[in-house]
Amino acid sequence: MKKVFGLALAMIVFYGCSKENSSSNRSKLQAPINTISTKAELALLNFDLSHSSKKSGFPNLGDLSGQTPIDIPKETKNFESKDPVIHYERFSLNNNNIENHKGEYLKVFVTGENYITIRGKRYDLAQFHFHRDSEHALRGKRYAMEVHLVHVSTDGKIAVLGMFIQETRRENEKLGILINNSPLVYNGLQSIPFNYNPFDLLPKTSGKYYSYNGSLTTPNLDFAPNPDGLSWIVFDSPIHISANQLTKYSDLFGENVRVLQPLAGRTVWSNPEYRIR
Repeated sequence: MKKVFGLALAMIVFYGCSKENSSSNRSKLQAPINTISTKAELALLNFDLSHSSKKSGFPNLGDLSGQTPIDIPKETKNFESKDPVIHYERFSLNNNNIENHKGEYLKVFVTGENYITIRGKRYDLAQFHFHRDSEHALRGKRYAMEVHLVHVSTDGKIAVLGMFIQETRRENEKLGILINNSPLVYNGLQSIPFNYNPFDLLPKTSGKYYSYNGSLTTPNLDFAPNPDGLSWIVFDSPIHISANQLTKYSDLFGENVRVLQPLAGRTVWSNPEYRIR
């Protein structure tokens, strides 16, 4: 009888610990967004999980249409639009929102009223993260890194702003704040008493961008193409990073890129008249 009671007690303790650990893992995967639907939370969770593989583990599902990243071609179709309308403000980095994501890349969770609108639809900025090297190419050229600002609407749609990062001699103060305060441990979280504006990550020269419908940069979890597509906006002008900062980042994080995917007849749109500021 004592053995049965002991076994039952052990099972209860194990279940409680498992439940607690599961909740803890979910909280790390989901960004602290003020108001977001269950469908949007699932979309964001899938996006996070899709980046959890090493470069060598990325399947190259070239037979699936609508995949990302792509080599942005010279032949694009011009259009003019004021979208995206960017509403960014400073948010605190004092909320354990700088993450060393599995030793693969630096990721920052965003709080506050940070969002964009596309055709009047609101997409909240949930997080931004970095890739080394760049995932997209521009007419065959790849850059040292790429940053993705991930936005999610309340109905679970995703829109991503992408910026190339070019190695130069100049230090990038805004990137330096994040790199210098990145957690050193695998899956570590960091807080610093600093307010950060994601607007500072956007190019300061040309607002020209390219837009196309794509996917997550690894295939969806069910290995099926995105039926509705994911809205990609990739800016033409890169931001910069110094060689010293790039080395410091590389010492912490390995490569995290997917091989280029076929365009497969998709139209890449170019907006040469967009004004960021």
